[in-house]
Amino acid sequence: MQIMNNKTVKMMPWLQNGFRVFFLGAIVFAIAAITLWATELSFHWRIPLKLISRAQWHGHEMLFGYTIAVISGFLLTAVQNWTGQTTKNGSGLLRLFLFWLVARCLAFYPTEQTLIFILLSSLLFYLFLITAIVRPLLKTHNNKQWGIVSKVMLLAILDILFLCSACGWLPAEWANTLLLLSVYTVVGLILVMGGRVIPGFTRNAIREADKVKDWPVMTWLSMVIYLGFVLADVFHWQNILLPIALLMAILNIIRLWGWYNYEIWKKPLVWVLHLAFVFITLGIVTRALSQPLQLLPFLSLHMMTYGGIGLMTTGMMARVSLGHTGRSVFEPPEGLSWVFVLLVIGAIFRSVIPIFWMDYFFLWILIAEIFWLGAFILMLVFYLIPLTQSRLDGRFG
Repeated sequence: MQIMNNKTVKMMPWLQNGFRVFFLGAIVFAIAAITLWATELSFHWRIPLKLISRAQWHGHEMLFGYTIAVISGFLLTAVQNWTGQTTKNGSGLLRLFLFWLVARCLAFYPTEQTLIFILLSSLLFYLFLITAIVRPLLKTHNNKQWGIVSKVMLLAILDILFLCSACGWLPAEWANTLLLLSVYTVVGLILVMGGRVIPGFTRNAIREADKVKDWPVMTWLSMVIYLGFVLADVFHWQNILLPIALLMAILNIIRLWGWYNYEIWKKPLVWVLHLAFVFITLGIVTRALSQPLQLLPFLSLHMMTYGGIGLMTTGMMARVSLGHTGRSVFEPPEGLSWVFVLLVIGAIFRSVIPIFWMDYFFLWILIAEIFWLGAFILMLVFYLIPLTQSRLDGRFG
């Protein structure tokens, strides 16, 4: 087998920019992982791990398999815009991606032996990823992005700690808390980035741009309150959890009201981001109501993950993949809105309908899985060519 030299690798379109290979990997992994999860549930398979349940492993892989791939692709591309410096491409990008890929392939059938290799591969992945992100920021003295980078670092630590607990090196009962903190870290990242991009994207997409209102102080205030919510949930401070969640919801509703304009419903790349915020807000309130109303706690988590994270990541992948391949974000592929519609319907079946009708709980899960698969198969159809072929304008990247 002939080894490709660095020059040849760099010329491959899918290795010219971080978003290409990681978005493509995320989409394919989203299809494969949920197909396996649906099979496990249908045939009652059990993963061969003694300390970690299959539900915990499923949550881990959707966070540190799918979601971290989207975050990686986005940041590797965004840092270039923030700093004017080139991040990983060519053989360096391929090496980084392979660390992620090896861990994901082994994760499809985790054993006590393969966990060591998953841990090692993940550790190398995070070291190379964080280096690729931090180096341009340091070189250009860009200190505005450290809040975002710190969340990526926190995710790396949480992933490594979770894998250590799965290996038995840390208490196994830490796993749930580590996963919960991981979900909240990603949601926090979405709340920060959403507050940055949603008002601007909305203004650029509609005619009545001056009617879009944004209050920067609301972003900081909401993050302080969100931190209080996370602490109250993690430490089981039930007496203050609901008031904080309701306050958080009020702030998010005010922000969404300021951003909203009826014209967004003609712009799928905009309304998908608004609905992601809606699902996250519903998830926060439902999480606080889980104990008083005796709701299954993972219903609220799926509002935040399937609904909030799923819509935000697909929306951003769809937008970035157009804008950075020389295509117009104002002319997305015809039918793209069906990707987001399928995810919205799937999130409702996964997290909302079971609240009112638990008798067919596993049927609702199966339907939600089908909608998820349909959405990501469509994503692959729409974006395989843009992600793997050269930019339309002939530029590198």
